[in-house]
Amino acid sequence: MPGRREESWYSAIMRGHSNSYPLVLVAAVAGLSFLFRSAYEDALKAHIFKRLSEWFGPLATDVVSGFIEIVPAITLAIVIVVGLHAYMKRQFDARFSNESSARRLKLSKLKGAGVQIRNASLFLQHSSGNFDELLTQMESWERETVTAIAAIDPADAEAFRWLDEIPEPKIKLVFPRTHHEGQHIKSHNEHDFRIKKLDLLIDRYASR
Repeated sequence: MPGRREESWYSAIMRGHSNSYPLVLVAAVAGLSFLFRSAYEDALKAHIFKRLSEWFGPLATDVVSGFIEIVPAITLAIVIVVGLHAYMKRQFDARFSNESSARRLKLSKLKGAGVQIRNASLFLQHSSGNFDELLTQMESWERETVTAIAAIDPADAEAFRWLDEIPEPKIKLVFPRTHHEGQHIKSHNEHDFRIKKLDLLIDRYASR
């Protein structure tokens, strides 16, 4: 067609790939930068050494040059130390979490056993159960619970062992064992109170 300028091969390629041209350009610049990175670094170091020598003398250049030589080793050592610390902390946290869960599970099982003993106390008057055997179960449960708590916090175990003012029980003993009314009521209320204290400890340990 008259008056129309013929399009060159370069223009045709650029027009057909105009969308991808910026990406190609960035990739080319990045590749060249990587290839000539060492040359840039050497030139930069030479410039810095020259300035240091002019400002502070040859000794400063030697000191900085020696420091630059050991920087990679120092950096690697720091990376290794930080990595080991992070790994050991993660392992310790995982182990502590597993041990903590196992101890809380132990306390939860002890709470269930304590509730069973309390239920047996409620119906002792209407069963053939032995009162002395009930007291033995309560005392054994208390010792085992104190030991389990001490594995988590000895101070809490000592506080659990001693009772001050006994509140009204959650489940009141209506029919105490004949001939042992006073002792039965006392032991029942103390046992009920320890179950409450254990329940509070389990909740507190779970929120840590």
